[in-house]
Order: sequence, then C-alpha cells, then structure tokens
Amino acid sequence: MRRFLFHSILFASLFFGVSALIHMAKPFYFENAMFREKINEIPTECPSCNTFFIGSSLTFRHVNPMLFDSLVNSSSGHPISESYNLGSVQVNFLESMYLAEHSMEEKIVPAKSTLFLELRPHTIKDSIFTAKNTFYRDIHDLDLVASHHQNLFDKARVIYSSNAQYLFKYINGGILSTLNKNYVIEQLKQYGIRGFLPYTVSSKSRNKKISIAYDDIDEYNPEHTSIVVKQLKHIQEIAKKHQIRLIYLVPNLFLDESSDWKTHLIHPLQKDSSLQIIDMGQPHRYPRIFSPYQYHDKVHLHEDGANLYTQLLVDAYLEL
Repeated sequence: MRRFLFHSILFASLFFGVSALIHMAKPFYFENAMFREKINEIPTECPSCNTFFIGSSLTFRHVNPMLFDSLVNSSSGHPISESYNLGSVQVNFLESMYLAEHSMEEKIVPAKSTLFLELRPHTIKDSIFTAKNTFYRDIHDLDLVASHHQNLFDKARVIYSSNAQYLFKYINGGILSTLNKNYVIEQLKQYGIRGFLPYTVSSKSRNKKISIAYDDIDEYNPEHTSIVVKQLKHIQEIAKKHQIRLIYLVPNLFLDESSDWKTHLIHPLQKDSSLQIIDMGQPHRYPRIFSPYQYHDKVHLHEDGANLYTQLLVDAYLEL
C-alpha cells in the first residue's frame, strides 16, 4: 500500500511538474490557434504596424485593415496608420481582455500604437468547458464569472465549472489546442490580408433578408457591472503604462439603447473621460450596417457590409 501511494504521489508530482513547465515555456496565446497564426505572420506581413484590432469574429470578419489605413491616411493631420486585424473566431469578452493585456505587456502591440479592443456582453457562453476556453482563465476571473448570476445555486455551479477549467488548463498543457487548427485558418493563410478574411457576397445575401438579432444576454446584475468596469479600467492602466492608445469598440450588436447592457455599462463608460469608446451597435445611427442585405448570416456581415462597417468605423475614429 505504501509503495502504491509513493508511486502515485511520484507520478502526480512528475505529471503536474511537466504540465507546469509546458505552461511556462509556451506563449500566452498558444491555445488560440488563429491568434497564434496571426502573431507568426505579423513580422512578414506588417513589421511596422501601429494599429491593432482584438476581438471575436465580429472583428476578424468586419474590420478591413487595408481599407482602414487608406481612409485614415487620406485624412490630413492624422499620423500614418498601418493596421493589423488580430480578431479570431469564438473569442469572448474574457479572452479579448486577456489577449489585449498580454499583447501590451509582451510588446506584440508596441508603444505608441493604437489598440481597438472589442467590448461585448459577457454571456453564459463565456463559461463553456472546452480545451480552448480554459487558457485565459485565472483565479481572479471567478468574481466576474460568478457575479453574472444572482441565484446562489447558479453561482455555485459556475464556480465549480471555472475551478474545473482552471485545473484542466494545467492538466492538458495546451496540447489539445492543436485541434483548433481548422479550415478557416487555412483559408486565412491563403486568402487573408493582414489578418482579415471577410465572408464573400453570395446571391443569398444579396436577395434574401436575414433576421438580425443578438439575444444571448443574461439578466443584468449590478455586481457584475461594477466588476466589468474595474477590469476595463485595469486594462486602460496597462495601456497607459505602455503608452498605447486604447479604444473600446462595441461591434454591430443589434441592441436597443434602453437595454440593460447599454444603460448600465456602455452609457456610464461613455461619460468617463479617461476611456475612449466607439459604439457601432447603434441601429438608429448606422442604419445601413443593420440592413439585412449587408449580412452573410445572423450576425456576420459579408464583404460589402464589412467594407461599409470599416468606413463608418474610420469616421467615428477620426471624430475622436
């Protein structure tokens, strides 16, 4: 029995020791295969880039860096822009903040740059238990994840899930992330330009109306909002420390201005003079990008829609 316990302890120590060494050796973005691919391409595609976009597919598919630069650089009195789209699929709010924080700390986004960071509602999908959705988690994220729920049972369930993820990310060592290399990344390597790969315009998107909606937001919780604001200001301090201009970007979410998320988070943030926010999720202000004919599917714009989105984004950016 003692021998069995000794070997069990020895095996566990070696296993977790090797896992810890793997985590120490690999880059912070290792589990996000698309982000990893883009980081590898930046030195050749855009070695002097000074403008970056981090977010989900609503950034990856919608922000055209070449068009952005062309429009910004044609505006007199503005510094020359060379931009790169670091958006990647299935990135949620927590992962976006993680990627932005470490990209600034490790100088992937260099000093004197501008960083657009996608700001979207934190949803229940942010707690999905998969190999990919573990690497950006940390102990301090438990408050943010748990505060999203008011019911005590739901809080306990999500804390258990997050702790399981926190342990699992050390057990798998990130090796399972190789499964995330899919056909989209292969398309990006072949057809992408500076990290941007739009959906093509099809006869369906030209001639058939697509229902636009964003209905994946849970109940508003004041405790959750206060923690989100604290996190956003923390990232703002990191940007300031590294002399980076940080702009929070609300993508084309079809949300009414009276929704809880807009009323209790976005509107107060817009009044904070220390933060810069561009809100593209305003159907009344940008009706053209909310036309169903601009969409490839329920939430993603096709190429023409993405170019329109980029043009309107540049207008809002120059107004800042």
